[in-house]
Amino acid sequence: MADSYKAKVLSDNVGMYEKTSTSSKKLATLNKNATVMVLKTSGNWAQVTYSSKTGWIQLKDLRSSEKKLVYTTKKVSIYATASSKGTV
Repeated sequence: MADSYKAKVLSDNVGMYEKTSTSSKKLATLNKNATVMVLKTSGNWAQVTYSSKTGWIQLKDLRSSEKKLVYTTKKVSIYATASSKGTV
């Protein structure tokens, strides 16, 4: 498992859920600037701990100063140099 890291909630009334679905049981509602510990990610979701609870928050609702949270549903190429002619 990758290292865990801290992240902040970006807005008020963000749900933390039992599973990676907003229709699953809501475990908590977090407000802007609440600090969570991100344990892992799955798709567009982050598994977090907050106030001794573990659940799932959508990545779009989090920002981290320790690691850059990036998610996309599109194919992305990453190059070895600052040129699209470099190796992928």
